[in-house]
Amino acid sequence: MTLTIDEALAEARLAQQNGQLQEAERLFSQVLKVHPDHPEANHCMGALAIAVAKPAEALPFFGAALKADPQNASHWLSYVDILLQLDMIDEARRVMDTAARFGIDAKQFAPFETRLPSSTKMTAEGRGAFQGEGLSKKPTEGRALNNAQLNRQLRQASKKAKSGAHQEAISIYSGILAIYPKNKRALDGLAELGVTVNANAVGKVDPPAESLTALTALIENGQFNEAQQAAATLRQSFPKSIILINIEGTAFARLNRHDEAIECFRAALAINPESARVHYYLGAALEDAGDLAAACNSFTEALRLDPGDVGTHCQLAAIKRFREGDPQIVAMETLLADKALPDKLRSRLSFALAKAYEDVGALDKSFRHLKQANAVRSRLLGYDAAQDRELFANIYKYHELLEATPAEVPASDRSPAGEPVPIFIVGMPRSGTTLVEQILSAHSGVGAGGEVELMSQLGTAIVREQSHLSSQTIRDFRAMYKSTLLDRAGGGAFITDKLPQNFRYINLIARIFPEARIIHVERDPFATCWSNYKQNFVTNDLGYCYDLADTVAYYTLYRELMDFWFGQYPDRIYRLDYERLVSDQETETRKLAAHVELDWQDAMLAPQDNRRIARTASQQQIRQGVYKGSSAQWRKFESFLAGAFEPLGQYSSGNCDSEHS
Repeated sequence: MTLTIDEALAEARLAQQNGQLQEAERLFSQVLKVHPDHPEANHCMGALAIAVAKPAEALPFFGAALKADPQNASHWLSYVDILLQLDMIDEARRVMDTAARFGIDAKQFAPFETRLPSSTKMTAEGRGAFQGEGLSKKPTEGRALNNAQLNRQLRQASKKAKSGAHQEAISIYSGILAIYPKNKRALDGLAELGVTVNANAVGKVDPPAESLTALTALIENGQFNEAQQAAATLRQSFPKSIILINIEGTAFARLNRHDEAIECFRAALAINPESARVHYYLGAALEDAGDLAAACNSFTEALRLDPGDVGTHCQLAAIKRFREGDPQIVAMETLLADKALPDKLRSRLSFALAKAYEDVGALDKSFRHLKQANAVRSRLLGYDAAQDRELFANIYKYHELLEATPAEVPASDRSPAGEPVPIFIVGMPRSGTTLVEQILSAHSGVGAGGEVELMSQLGTAIVREQSHLSSQTIRDFRAMYKSTLLDRAGGGAFITDKLPQNFRYINLIARIFPEARIIHVERDPFATCWSNYKQNFVTNDLGYCYDLADTVAYYTLYRELMDFWFGQYPDRIYRLDYERLVSDQETETRKLAAHVELDWQDAMLAPQDNRRIARTASQQQIRQGVYKGSSAQWRKFESFLAGAFEPLGQYSSGNCDSEHS
């Protein structure tokens, strides 16, 4: 079936959002063959080049997008960012100066300030580092709007239309209609610009491109409820639109409404059973729902239809147990031998092969692929351990400044009725934070927020700038943070945030959220560091873990900082020993519940039955429940490590009994 330009763009955006980079590149390339100057396709191709660590290839794509649509601020930002990555400082400065003539606010370039030589840095007026009104917020696009926000956006769209910025006006109107499909002012505004909505439904399979763009923006912004509801409304007019069904299914999946996600993807396959992409989406939804056998079947069918898709190979490899002679191993080795394979995909494939060879007991091949995977990933990220050493030094320095800051949360604001109390679960990645969240969120009074980046973003920004923490910043951040938690997890007396790296900012957590619970999960250092090294994390923020020496060095920084926090906040941090949890589950879980002030519920002893899915590296292990695994599995590879873990001996209690993270 031949796709229109709009259909190809929508399919490509969704593939990109779901990590199918090869498919996204193929679809965007199809668009550019027909329309070489298409701004969105060029911009997305640039983003894909960045994703596979090819900044020089991204530059012409971002340049073409900017030339085609100079009214779009994101095109300027991407172009400047890539210029700075390529050390083209003077050109970046010139482009930022030129942007002002197109109405681009100079403050949008503030994040680039620290990357410019001191002589070219922006003035203080251009900064915005979590200070008072400068507190970063997500754009209102895609969110449910109050009347004032709605009217503001409608006025903005009208001004854009009158000034000739038609594409921006269309984007704003479409964003409104994605949330409020019957808003008359938005419909009339689009009609004046020559864009009709309802009329397009007649004889069309898919909705207008503007609607699809707005829906994918909702997904990207994390507004999954709004995306699902808007997609459901549009499906009434476009019941055969596979793109629309996939978007709704993706929204359901992000909302942990697994049965409905599966139903959507099966409906899409009923329309086109030969879509490898939809088989992949169905497999991911089945995996989330815990039906691993069916998920394997779906991924296998996706590979039958598209045997060269690296993402599908990696997803299948993560959930299956390989046996000697498995043809998928040969298939992955063949793909890896292709010299044209981008390094990012090469790294992912090597991680998958390392897991496959470990399954079949070929430890030498497993470690060889693991070493190669980590080396490529480390090179792509360009990790420098000095940056982490500097960050940790600044954390200690900032603590002195914070202690001299009087700003705090008034007692009357600490636990307003109807607002959840945050539970911060911190520690090293792969230390057990995911399992602890699953245990707690199995309780009916606890919602699972997952890994929320906001506290880490705030901490990194103000520690870097050594900024004073004002009362206004505290109020703004509390409001934004709790709103985000509610968006993610709904109601509940408590909501968890299990971003492990929040251990770096326990002083800020204690100051901004005096009512919060802070749980530190401690796991055997050998097991923790090995689990970090063998994991290909989705995030780019854990660059240390792709080198054994860097992993050990980072672990040392972590332990020293936690010892400092224990001294500063002895009554605020609950220390949960992971090995004790897996060896005496009920005793340790009851102690944890008592600390949080939860009444006892037996469901907390069966985290594997928790319908809330952990979308982290630990997802499949959590499915197996709390068990005495063998963190000593790292010893199988000890002969390959050349003594790299010897410095960890000073932190080890000698008890290696866990496998979960």
